[in-house]
Amino acid sequence: MNSHKAYEDVQLIKEMLSKTKKNVMGSGKYFALWGYIILVAALSSDYIASSLGKPWVFSVIWLGAMGIGSLITFIFISTDKKRTRVKTFFDRVGGYMGGGFGIAFLLSGIIYPALGVYPYSTIPIVTGMIAGTFLFITACLYQWKFLFGAAFIWWASTIAASLLPYNQRGWAIVFALIFGYIVPGHMLHYKERKGQRDE
Repeated sequence: MNSHKAYEDVQLIKEMLSKTKKNVMGSGKYFALWGYIILVAALSSDYIASSLGKPWVFSVIWLGAMGIGSLITFIFISTDKKRTRVKTFFDRVGGYMGGGFGIAFLLSGIIYPALGVYPYSTIPIVTGMIAGTFLFITACLYQWKFLFGAAFIWWASTIAASLLPYNQRGWAIVFALIFGYIVPGHMLHYKERKGQRDE
């Protein structure tokens, strides 16, 4: 009897995880969205600020990018909530984890540098380390092997950025954004679309 109940419990957990993986595949658009927004901000902020000769423009561009990204994310979340779907325990765990890491990105990318905890030049390294950790935990939680690769791309890029001169650090982070966020985002989106066609 106990072994039968244990088997049923395992099957229930597997079913919950399978449903959650289908639900979370929709998060591919969030990866791609933030990847593109941060990529555009990273490529344009230094150039525009130095061209205008006004360093404060750098901060305005980044705050604007975060505001636009947050607004689009809110719209996506509102749209997703309207869809009827079963919300599992793993969905809630993923939601809490995403919220927690979002706060970590806000603190490490804006608040701590503004308070002088560390220089602005350190932001890509610290936020990249957090991005890699987020992807690694997500890969473990949902058993997506390709996200392990994305996590290691972020970690390797932060090491490369720390070894490069300041004016070349951006290229390591651009590489990580493309192959550690944008490409995985499109892969998740493709999996979602493929799953919808197969149903």
